[in-house]
Amino acid sequence: MGWAYHLWNGVNFGVLYTVVAGRAHWGYAVAWALALELAWLTALPSVVNRRPDVDLLTISIIGHVAYGLALGGCARLLVRA
Repeated sequence: MGWAYHLWNGVNFGVLYTVVAGRAHWGYAVAWALALELAWLTALPSVVNRRPDVDLLTISIIGHVAYGLALGGCARLLVRA
């Protein structure tokens, strides 16, 4: 369920980004992904009663940068001007 939720969330946030930013530079997609992560990490302690640690932050940042790069690349390739 966790993977399905994450996939669905990623697709929805990707569509939202693409509607707003279109063919914008890929850096905006990375900033978008990191902003989403910052929002989650801000809510994390109260949602799951866990404090972020170095391992969680590292994996989370790497994953969201990869998501932003893929999102930015796909948007540039697939969105028509």
